[in-house]
Order: sequence, then C-alpha cells, then structure tokens
Amino acid sequence: MKKVFLIALIIAIAAPAFGFKVFYYGGKIVKHGEEQIPWTMRFNNLGTPDCAKEFAALASSLNTWSNVTKQWYRNKRGVNTSTINYGYDGVNLCVWYEPGYSGQGGWPWAAGAIAVNIFWMTDAGTFYKVVENDVCFNGHNFTWSDKGEVYRMDVQNIATHEFGHNLVLADLYDAASRDFTMYGYASTGETKKRTLHQDDINGIRFLYPNDEITLESFTATAREGRVLVAWKVSREENHAGYNLYRLEDVGGGADYVKLNEALIVGRSPYEFEDGGVKAGTAYKYLLESVDLSGGKERFGPARVEVPTAQKRVFALAQSYPNPARTAATIKFALPEATTAELEVYDLSGRRVATLYSGAAEAGEREVVWNLAGDDGSAVAPGVYIYRLRTPGDVAARRLVVAR
Repeated sequence: MKKVFLIALIIAIAAPAFGFKVFYYGGKIVKHGEEQIPWTMRFNNLGTPDCAKEFAALASSLNTWSNVTKQWYRNKRGVNTSTINYGYDGVNLCVWYEPGYSGQGGWPWAAGAIAVNIFWMTDAGTFYKVVENDVCFNGHNFTWSDKGEVYRMDVQNIATHEFGHNLVLADLYDAASRDFTMYGYASTGETKKRTLHQDDINGIRFLYPNDEITLESFTATAREGRVLVAWKVSREENHAGYNLYRLEDVGGGADYVKLNEALIVGRSPYEFEDGGVKAGTAYKYLLESVDLSGGKERFGPARVEVPTAQKRVFALAQSYPNPARTAATIKFALPEATTAELEVYDLSGRRVATLYSGAAEAGEREVVWNLAGDDGSAVAPGVYIYRLRTPGDVAARRLVVAR
C-alpha cells in the first residue's frame, strides 16, 4: 500500500458556504474511513513536566470531538506508549518535545509553532484516507498548564485544536473565526478552544455525517393517468428531505429528470403522485436522500409500466405538499358522472371547509385549498381530515397544516 507523507501545512480548501476548512490532496478530500473508527490515540508516558494532569486534559480533548451528535467520528484513548519521536510506526502518538528528553533532540519545527500534527495517508479511490497521525507539542519554547494559567499554554485548549486536525479539519485565519477551536493562533492563558463553536461542529458533521436513513420500501404503482411513488423509512438522522427523479425507460441515453421543485419533507410513509406520465410507457424512479450538510445518497430504481388503457376508478390522492404551509392541492378521480362533495374536517369532526360540492364529470379533478375555513379565516395549524363522498363511494385522508 503506497503511503503519502503529509504535515499540517498542506493547502486547505474552504468548504463552500461553511465557516470551516477541510484538507484536500491531489484534488481529493482527506479524511478517515468508517472502518477506522474509533480512532485510537496513544499518549507518550513522559507527558510534560510542567503540569500533573496533562493526560486527563488530553482525554477531555478527545471526548470533546467524540461527543458531537449527528456524526459518526469517535476518538478513543489507547494505552500509553514509550514512543518519543514521531514517525510512521502504527502508533497515533501524542508527545511533548521537552528539553532533556533523552533520544529526542530539540524542537524540529519553528519555535513559534505551539504544536504540529503530522499525517500519513493512502489513496482510497474517492478520497485520501488517513492511516496514522502524530501530534507533537512544543515544550522547548513553551511552558504548559492544565489549569489555564497565565503565561502558560493550556493543554486542553491546544489539544482540542490539534485533535480537530486529526478529523481532518484545517486552520482558520480570518478575523471572524477568532473564537473558533480551529482558529490557527493561540495565546498563553487561553482556554476558549476547549469547547467547540457551531462552525467547528458543522465541520465534523460535514466530513462524517450520520445521515443514514433506513429505507424499508420504495415502490412505484400505476394509477389512472399517473404513477404513485411511495417510500417508507424507519430511521432519519441529520436529514433535510428527499428529491425524486424519473426516467422514461425506452433505452438510449436519456437522463433522469427531477420531479420536485422543493425538497420533499414530512414523515414516513411518504407518497408522491407523478401526473406527467404517458399511457403505454415504462418508467424508472430514483429516490435521493439529502442530509443537512448537502450530502446525497440515491436509492432505487423502482420500475413501473403505465398501461395503455386504464379503467376509470374512484380515487382520492394524498394532498401535496404535506405538511402544507400556504396551500394544499387535492386530486380525486371519479369513474362516472355523478354528484360529489369534497370537505375538510378537524379531528373533533367539525366541518371546516367545503372545497367542492355539486355535479362532477367522470375522470380526474384537482382542487386547491388555501387553508382557510368557510368563513374565510385561516385555519389553525394541526391535523385535518379531507373527505370525498359520492352517492356510491366515500374516501378520506389526513393532511397537516403547518404555519
């Protein structure tokens, strides 16, 4: 396996629209693989003679990043090691360079560098994967403290920053980032980097999003003149919504087309009615899950054939969007000419609005409810029942009004 040596001075590229930076190498992002987590760091036995609780401070810094919710990265403290110099040796090392440590020598980097984080990595195809990293603290030019003492570098303050590099987040140098953990400068007595700013948290969620959904089913079913696409999930974390794509399955080089304008949101089970289909044609559908950081994962395809001739049926579709904030579109179909009523009720059974009443031709019809009652006033947020009734059939569904 070919290894690449890399120190923390690598050029960092900003993640668009976020207050954090990530490492890129050779045009690929640098990070850990899922199989490497938890990432085990080992502390050199000697620590630093400047304070008594440096190991506890290091462990607290590891936990600070591990305790971020909605991400899957985890740090773990391993057993102490006698390794005193950085190097590719299978040990993720935390070590101080202190005067008098036999066999170590002086601080090999610039005197103003408080700590240095060194990486070894390998090309994993779609990204560069970190296979080892060592953190070296400068005891030759700085004195250390575990209590935030004036004129000393605070162990937890600096270590939390360095373990952010372990993730692999890059330094920030703009003035707006002065209070962030990943700000590239620190001073003696400083302790504000012990805790994370929201942008630091966004960084680890961007790199290691816990955005998996558990998809139980994804189906496409032909209805009269349309296709009903339905999916059910049992888990949604760090999740923003869904996109739905359709492809006319006729062979050749056709591309999938996105059907929704805004993200599809709500609660499982989900339904989407596609009215833009043609009789006698086969279609494929893809479902795209979008996480809060903009990451995407696709499922499918679900394939369906729309029959050439479809029998007219009595049907009441799920309203869209659901939840509704300004208006809700309700579609229904009748197998023959008749009289029909489409009404909305609250959960107590009180009629709120009459959306349609009177004679209706056979076929499909669409009604838009402006979320107002018969008196013209806006209805309160909540769950409502809309019911379609004819002399021979009745159907009802729920919709949610959200303001």
